[in-house]
Amino acid sequence: MNLRNLSLLFILVLHSTTWGSSPSTSAKNEKSSIKTSESKSFLLTLKPGSSQIKFEAVGRPSALKIHGTGTDLIGSFNLVGQTLKADLSFKPESLETGISLRDKHMKEKYLEVEKFPEIKFRIQDAQVPASFFQDNYLGEELPINGILTLHGVEKPIIAKMRLEKKANVTLVKTQFSLKVTDYGIEIPKFANVTMAEDVNVSTDFELNTEIKENGK
Repeated sequence: MNLRNLSLLFILVLHSTTWGSSPSTSAKNEKSSIKTSESKSFLLTLKPGSSQIKFEAVGRPSALKIHGTGTDLIGSFNLVGQTLKADLSFKPESLETGISLRDKHMKEKYLEVEKFPEIKFRIQDAQVPASFFQDNYLGEELPINGILTLHGVEKPIIAKMRLEKKANVTLVKTQFSLKVTDYGIEIPKFANVTMAEDVNVSTDFELNTEIKENGK
């Protein structure tokens, strides 16, 4: 074999070795990464006393902003891989707006808390980014699909959620809007002020976060 043919053979062998091994190595690394993410799950439990529910509505004709707060959110969370599901509820009896007579009307006449003692919110399948599994995670805003049960009416709702994880605690904020008339609630009126039917709702709470491997 002359020198020219020997050089061509060497180039062919080098080419097949370099380009033949890369896809296999890359696929192996990608598979390993996916396996690591999918093998993790989180136990998420509400930290007692950390929750707050807020709502804001506008009164007419004075453009008065009506703020209300509630507490004692309860529920369970399940995060497997990157899919988060949750069932949350709280008692509207805990809502307060700062005026006791207005609170009484809101609970008895409009929300009918004795007949409908719970408001429920179900997160169906929120997708959490893989970076959430790091020790510390400062998250971006995530869209979530949910089901809201209010005043005995169940309707799908789109909300926004932000997660922030530090060590074994996850801070959660959610936000969504609703029309009270969609849930069979009469538009509230108090002291010659009529509340707009659109209400903005937000929640803040903390989760105790424990990581584990699936099946362990």
